[in-house]
Amino acid sequence: MVAGDTDDPPRITQNPVINGNVAMSDGHNNTEEDMEDDTSWRSEATFQFTVERFSRLSESVLSPPCFVRNLPWKIMVMPRFYPDRPHQKSVGFFLQCNAESDST
Repeated sequence: MVAGDTDDPPRITQNPVINGNVAMSDGHNNTEEDMEDDTSWRSEATFQFTVERFSRLSESVLSPPCFVRNLPWKIMVMPRFYPDRPHQKSVGFFLQCNAESDST
């Protein structure tokens, strides 16, 4: 995650997801041909996701999917706010897999 300080609302940049020797570029859509590719069956991967203007993040964001063992994995970044402590903020960071999903 990369923090930025501008007055604009948060913008999500979808950096290439690095997976061994394979890099999925911005806007990559997984097709049936991709699913047949050996990379979707790999057993491990390295995930990277950049959230610009991190300090202004106000709602949860998801990275593009990355397929490992033919399952879609995403990074979810979730801001947390506390009504009784207005100056305290935290963030949840999750690696999410949805094996039941028909789409990514």
